[in-house]
Amino acid sequence: MWAGNGKQILFWEDPDFSASAMADGLELFSVPADGGPPRSMGVSTLVHNDMLSLSPDGTRLAIGAGGGRYEWEQKRIAVIDLNTSTVSHLTDNHTAAVCPSWCPRRDRIAFAAAPSPSTRCCRRSGEPARRLLEKRRIWIAGVSPASTPLQLTADPLYRDEEPMWSADGRHILFARIDRGNNRTLWLMDVESPAPIRVAGPLCKR
Repeated sequence: MWAGNGKQILFWEDPDFSASAMADGLELFSVPADGGPPRSMGVSTLVHNDMLSLSPDGTRLAIGAGGGRYEWEQKRIAVIDLNTSTVSHLTDNHTAAVCPSWCPRRDRIAFAAAPSPSTRCCRRSGEPARRLLEKRRIWIAGVSPASTPLQLTADPLYRDEEPMWSADGRHILFARIDRGNNRTLWLMDVESPAPIRVAGPLCKR
């Protein structure tokens, strides 16, 4: 990924070319576009494009930070200053937060989150993990660690995923999955969240 106004390239390092290591997440690095040694960003993430969101000015990166292959545990939304490599966390250890999406206005980040398990019972997929994922909702937070995340959706009939901002920063488009695994797209005004369905059911993979 190009970053820093075209001055840097971000990449995940997999020195052993291990599929198992990749599944558990890899360390994120930066390298100058005009050459030079790579620099660790000090965090690991799952190797998915929706775990990264570059700020509109290209100077900061929002990520779903945390190792381990399971998205329902040990994941926090963090912001990396690409000039200094400073990492600031926007969510705590009690929440499993993924899919950051940077607002075009640069002042907020949307993400999907659910409670993180308090025990090791959910280390594998199955019913405990499914129950946790059913609690995933759309949240937003300011880009400062001092901000308090705000929950936008709360319908218990759905699991909410993959927020995406409108170009004017006023609306968020997101996906919903019901308990029958039916998938739909919804749109809401950020200042007055009242989601409306705009597409679906979508084809299942």
